[in-house]
Amino acid sequence: MNELPPMRPVEVRYDPPIDAPWWQVVPAMVLSPAAFIYSLMATPGAAVAWTVGILEVIVGMGCMSISTARTLHENAGHRIPMLGSPPVRPRRFDLFAGVGFSLVLGGAVLIVGALDRGPSPMVALFAVTALIAVTETVPYVIHNRRL
Repeated sequence: MNELPPMRPVEVRYDPPIDAPWWQVVPAMVLSPAAFIYSLMATPGAAVAWTVGILEVIVGMGCMSISTARTLHENAGHRIPMLGSPPVRPRRFDLFAGVGFSLVLGGAVLIVGALDRGPSPMVALFAVTALIAVTETVPYVIHNRRL
């Protein structure tokens, strides 16, 4: 059997992600609080409030899920603390997380505003809060268990 020739070292280049450009950050930072302020000040009909509120919650949860998935991917070999910053954090501010949280909160406010007074608004607010907590905590717990 012939001997194998010596292997050359392989160099893998890793380009860390950079912050989003200003032309994406500025509209996102203006439009997401605008959606939240609209949610606080608007008094649309119940059908419009439900539709826009549910749409805001779905889009916001999608943005927050993308942010969580990206954080888990960047910290593939590290445990992520439940209270605190992850060890690998290439961005100063995650645009998806900021916009997503704003949208979820605005959608929850619209949905609660569309409900009649009584115990129902508090149940809806609790349900949205539980949805945020579960979808943001469970992936980190699963990630840390695998390590």
